[in-house]
Amino acid sequence: MKTIIGPSMIALSLLTVPAFAQDLAPMASAPSTRPSVTDQHFVQGTIQANLAEIAFSKLALQRSQQDDVKAFAQRMVADHTTANDALYPLANKDGIYQPEAMNARHARLATQLASLSGPSFDRAYVNAMVTDHDTAVRAFTNEINAGQNQEIVGWAKTTLPTIQQHDQMAHALQHKPAAAS
Repeated sequence: MKTIIGPSMIALSLLTVPAFAQDLAPMASAPSTRPSVTDQHFVQGTIQANLAEIAFSKLALQRSQQDDVKAFAQRMVADHTTANDALYPLANKDGIYQPEAMNARHARLATQLASLSGPSFDRAYVNAMVTDHDTAVRAFTNEINAGQNQEIVGWAKTTLPTIQQHDQMAHALQHKPAAAS
């Protein structure tokens, strides 16, 4: 049997081609929301750092004898808990693996901090906070400049001023005579 394509079939097929092309156009031009490797590493590293700083700061609340160190530690627990609470939904939405514990370097530091007390503890804790917040400022700045996922980049932009404030507070504590002795 021979199929004959008439003018009405050609006209019908020509009408559907633009509609089909229009349906594909948004898919082809829509920006990807899948997080880049940069975004994934930033989120995972930030979650781990937050978990570490929360743990270190809870230890500082128990071990420090200095009111200013305890006040700083309380602020770290509150702010880093809030940060993770805001970051977890972004990670979930984008399918990013969320670590449930600090990284190995922080775990070693936690063991070291747990073995200290008094001024030695305060000095080690404050030094760790300076190092971690210096690193965090660089990581957040890198995410803002190189991240691809706009929600994660937006979160980093919103959170960076708090991290910078933490960094300044940690540096100030580091230079106080009681913390440096």
